[in-house]
Amino acid sequence: QRCFWFQTGNGGAWERHEHNRLGRCDAMLGGVLVMLDAVLCALGELRPLGGVDPLVCVMGVSMGGYAALEFVRSAPSRVFAVSAIAGYYEESQVDELIRRIEGIPLLLVHRKGDKCCPYEMVARVHEARMRSDGGAISEAWFHDGDRHGPTDEEVEAVVRWLSDRR
Repeated sequence: QRCFWFQTGNGGAWERHEHNRLGRCDAMLGGVLVMLDAVLCALGELRPLGGVDPLVCVMGVSMGGYAALEFVRSAPSRVFAVSAIAGYYEESQVDELIRRIEGIPLLLVHRKGDKCCPYEMVARVHEARMRSDGGAISEAWFHDGDRHGPTDEEVEAVVRWLSDRR
């Protein structure tokens, strides 16, 4: 067993794309929340004009896309917007994710031919979000092609999208 990017499971499960054999690593999620509190406290000590906003935007690519979604699922009151790029999410957890992130803007970016993180997994997240009545902004930038991961231009566009949610 190992814990990596909020996941725990057999060390080879990720490499073999056996996403259903991985589980959430609550110890790592808790550690990140403690670290986030420490960073926000330290920034507050600098007394910036306008103060420090305790809400964060979260973006992740590939396994980090899973981590971004899992972070917002575990701490939705700490997040103002989230984006997962070329990520995945375990189908059995989608309904809870959608329920927990109700009201939080969500952007999904993925290529339909991605072999590393199958498009269908992220498409299910988008479909479930569109069926929910949470009223939050939800966008999906799904593209043809098999590239795994974003271009520099896509990363810049996602950062702009997240920033515009404020």
